[in-house]
Amino acid sequence: SFEHSSFGFDGGGASAGANAATELAQFYVSMMDTEGLVYSEMSDAFVKRALPLSSSRRVEPSAAPFENYLDRREVQQLSSIVGLHGIRILDASLVQYMSSHIDTMQAVVRKNKDKLLALRNTVVDGKWEPVVEGMEDLDQLVASSVRVGNACACRDMVARATNDAAQTHIPFVLECAQAASRTTSLMAMPRAPPELHSVNRVWRACGVLSCGDVPLWNVVQPMQVEEVWAMFPAAFAATFTSSKWRGARYNSEIDGFANNEHVMMYAMNAVFSCAPDAVAASEEFIRISASVLLKLRLSDSFQQDKGMQDTIHAQLVFLEDFAKRCPAERSVLEQYIPYSAIHAARMDLARSPTAAASAATGGAAEDDA
Repeated sequence: SFEHSSFGFDGGGASAGANAATELAQFYVSMMDTEGLVYSEMSDAFVKRALPLSSSRRVEPSAAPFENYLDRREVQQLSSIVGLHGIRILDASLVQYMSSHIDTMQAVVRKNKDKLLALRNTVVDGKWEPVVEGMEDLDQLVASSVRVGNACACRDMVARATNDAAQTHIPFVLECAQAASRTTSLMAMPRAPPELHSVNRVWRACGVLSCGDVPLWNVVQPMQVEEVWAMFPAAFAATFTSSKWRGARYNSEIDGFANNEHVMMYAMNAVFSCAPDAVAASEEFIRISASVLLKLRLSDSFQQDKGMQDTIHAQLVFLEDFAKRCPAERSVLEQYIPYSAIHAARMDLARSPTAAASAATGGAAEDDA
């Protein structure tokens, strides 16, 4: 039964059940590195790399194997089979996958620490371009962020699917978890006693996500270097100049980018959630990003290069979407970028005849790995 599989495997089948859940979890983790993987928030599923047809502007049919598994309805059925215990194993495996890539991201930030500090100091006067040009491995930072973002999107999708299953099979347990989570401080939770961490894992396995990401916090803390972590907002802002973004073309049919760059916002929120002040980190990223994008938008290259215009418009849309999801107030973005500029960017992307065709040519050419 769902109740039985939710709270452990008893008797002689204990080892077999746990091993099966672990193998299943590793199977899902392996799909996070699949080439052409794109997350669609509108569908709450992973789909094949979105390549709109220039004539019909529809996403091409796909038969990618991962589409049979990375879908909310499929995961809901999976959670009904493996129960909360199996979902906890899956979540823990995804967190371990994230931690290795976050460590790679931190190494890139550490390598560019002095330049990132200079970027924070020069962003006000707009003389940041020479600083960013000297940074190393920004493409690697983007690639690792996309992989972390894939895992974040998958974890959230699994949580929503499990919540659906819990409402059907164990509504009383779910209601208790929801009530308990509402009485616990979001910021205090990661620093709470380990016993409460175990309770939080049960909440998360039920799909209750309102009380901090304790599993991620626990794996990040041993490797976290605070002075390096403080540079992440500037590092993420600097990635807007990375060559990886040149293939980013907005696709309204998935409300994201054809090359999956939009999942970076999930990775950013995950990283900032482990910072001492997630709100301040989010606000700093918005402030520096706004300066970078507005300076690029006013450049001569922007006026002459249609491809660059599409890229920067897509980045403005990305920044707005991040502002909607981050812990900072949405109004912070309008302190630095007028809404009219973002609205104009969305309208331009919707009207642009190259928005779909460029995704098929430029987006497919970019390698996320």
